[in-house]
Amino acid sequence: MFGLIDHLKISHKFAVVAALALPMFGVPTALLVRTDLAAIDMARSEAEGMPRAATVLRAIQLTQQHRALSAGMLGGATAMEAPRQAKQAEVEQALDKVAADSAAWPQIAAQVADVRSRWKSLAAAVAGRSLDGRQSNAQHTALVSEELDALGLVVDAARLSMDPEPAIHHAADAVLQALPRLGETLGRMRAQGTTLLQQREATPPERAQLASLADSARMRRA
Repeated sequence: MFGLIDHLKISHKFAVVAALALPMFGVPTALLVRTDLAAIDMARSEAEGMPRAATVLRAIQLTQQHRALSAGMLGGATAMEAPRQAKQAEVEQALDKVAADSAAWPQIAAQVADVRSRWKSLAAAVAGRSLDGRQSNAQHTALVSEELDALGLVVDAARLSMDPEPAIHHAADAVLQALPRLGETLGRMRAQGTTLLQQREATPPERAQLASLADSARMRRA
């Protein structure tokens, strides 16, 4: 073989060397480029997903605030009616923004559509005082649970829960999963406490539920 190469022209010898070298350098280079492109694609997906996740978080926060104001208003605190009405408008605007952001994701759009439908029914019932504080708290809590599910779908769709870098993965999990659920536990305590203060009494099951929420909050915080 070397004898054959010796008889080749210089240009042909370079061509042979290049042909032999190409697989040695080409394959690792291709793998490196593929890895880098995948990392860039994930970073782009995460960058697009964070503002959408923040929009859902804002809707959750406003719904929780509306729950607390509704509990007070339905319990007889008439001064909370005006702030509740203003908060209702904020929730509706936030959910409109969530719907616009999720339009490109069919599964998330369907979840958000269900949330908006439930919200409209709940807001109308609260405004019409057709339910009491306990019922309002329960329905708000069910609605927030659906919003948290929608947040989870956004996190997964944007691949925020799949980052291979441990620091980023755990930070995203803390900010987009653990903390919102801790906030919801505290929100439920606030709303239930408001209702009990308005009633000036608490049944043993209500006391037990409040204590259970406090324990859950401590565990989630830890």
